Amino acid sequence: MKESLDKISKIIEDYNSGTGHPPEALLDMARTLAANLFFLEKHRSEIFKRYEGQKYLLINSGMAVNKAENKVNFMIPEMYMVRRVMDGAYKNLELMRSELSWLKAEMNNTNIRG
Repeated sequence: MKESLDKISKIIEDYNSGTGHPPEALLDMARTLAANLFFLEKHRSEIFKRYEGQKYLLINSGMAVNKAENKVNFMIPEMYMVRRVMDGAYKNLELMRSELSWLKAEMNNTNIRG
C-alpha cells in the first residue's frame, strides 16, 4: 500500500509542479496514476472489510450505530486516510484526462488550419 501511495504522491506532485508536460508524458502519468489507484483500491477493500467487521461487532454488542462508527474510525484510522487520498487522486486523474482531451482538440485544430 505504501508503495502505491508514494507513487501516487510523486505523480500528483509532478503534475501540479506548474511545468507544462508534453502529451506523451501526461498520458504516461495518467496511466500510472490509474494503475496505482487500482492497486490502492484493492487495499481499500481489505481495510473496508475490517472496518465493517468491527462496526458490526460493536453494533451487535448493543452500541448505537453512530457511536460504533465513531469508535471504529479511531480503531481503523487508515480507512479515512485511504478514502481521502483516493478521492484527491481521482480528481487529479480527471484533470489529467481533461487536459489530454484539450490538448488533443488543440492539436486537431492546429492540423486543420494547417
